Amino acid sequence: MANSTVPPSLACGLINAASRYLSAEPFRFQVVATGLVLRLRQVWMLEQRLHLLSSLQRFLAADPNGKVTCDQETPGLGALFLLRQYPDGKVSLQCELSQRYLGGAEDNVTCFAQTVSEGEKWSLHLAQHPNGHMLNPGKQRYMRCDQQTGHMRCDRDLPWGPEAIITLHFDLKGGQPLPLPQGCSALLLAADGSLQAELSPQTLYSLELQGGLLALRDADGRYLTGREGTVKTFKTDKPGRDELFALEPSAAQVSLRTFAGGRFVCCRGGPGPCSRASPPFLPSPGYWALACPIYRRDGSQQQPLLT
Repeated sequence: MANSTVPPSLACGLINAASRYLSAEPFRFQVVATGLVLRLRQVWMLEQRLHLLSSLQRFLAADPNGKVTCDQETPGLGALFLLRQYPDGKVSLQCELSQRYLGGAEDNVTCFAQTVSEGEKWSLHLAQHPNGHMLNPGKQRYMRCDQQTGHMRCDRDLPWGPEAIITLHFDLKGGQPLPLPQGCSALLLAADGSLQAELSPQTLYSLELQGGLLALRDADGRYLTGREGTVKTFKTDKPGRDELFALEPSAAQVSLRTFAGGRFVCCRGGPGPCSRASPPFLPSPGYWALACPIYRRDGSQQQPLLT
């Protein structure tokens, strides 16, 4: 059964209106907006109370005069920001201390604007591997591709096989990353629940954050949900338990084959393993070589084969 917890923080990149990433430089812990691509210096951890922690393990902060620094080892005054989201998928960061907004370009990043313009809006780019599993924590079910019906479903209690691996493809269109969920041989999930081979406005979604979880919103303001079996967008004022997802890394799945006979290990034909053609096993994370607990397709754990 799925037993994942909500992540305490989320790694993201922040892109301004000039299509440049907010960057934390190691020299004097300066904050600039000059990055062209998402690398380590452009990654920020968005924590639950929205402290922004750089890859240098320093917190972003702003003083009442609008000066932005990133040299605090522990979050102090001016390090707490309010994340405000907009219909176009972009966000703004308002310093709780000064009530001013973070913005700027190049090496002139400040937190002095009293109102939000395009210069104070940022696009979110997830700083993690795009291939993973989509878990709905409310239902404790994983998203998968149902190849028989040609739809995506959220009904799997264990992310098993390639049909449970989802790719979030970011289309940097106008500086705004738009996620495209992919599955079933890289087909794109459309808002009506169908799978399409070509990119279209129906396959583009904006990203919203809710307490470390993700919500995907289409161009008509509807949220992606799995509440009706088939994954598609649904009209709602704000995302609820059925519209929030966690993107988890995909665990390695392997097939075990005997050296002498060339047969595959499977769990059919009795309590012990046998050697026949078999779907892949799912090793427990962190176990290798001499002790490798594996799972059957029903989620029950098999005893280690090698001791």
